[in-house]
Amino acid sequence: MNIGVLDDNVAILDFVRTALELSGHRVQTFSSSTSFLAALLPTHTQKNSMTPVFPVDLVIVDLIIQGDIPGVEVIQRIREVATAQQLPIIVISATGMEQLAQVKQRFPGVILLSKPFSIKTLLHVIEHLSNP
Repeated sequence: MNIGVLDDNVAILDFVRTALELSGHRVQTFSSSTSFLAALLPTHTQKNSMTPVFPVDLVIVDLIIQGDIPGVEVIQRIREVATAQQLPIIVISATGMEQLAQVKQRFPGVILLSKPFSIKTLLHVIEHLSNP
């Protein structure tokens, strides 16, 4: 599976990338929301189709991105062009349960993982998404 990961913490990016690559996934990491959106949002559609073309099958987004576009806005921009079926989103965050519940209510279909999360849990969620 091709996975895009957005987190402003480089240590988390490295850890997640390494674990996912060791599990056979192809991973693109981003520490900036701006670069993440530029790389992942479609600039074209498939020939003779209105279906957007994405370079990844799944995105993992941190909610709190320092000094950049907030994760909630990143999710909003993705959902403006892609449904949960077209591009699943896993939200990772160290925010409180109340904020995570608000995200879940605003964006049905996102999967929430509270930091710290285990790689085993993340891999289980990804496996479920790739084989529903």
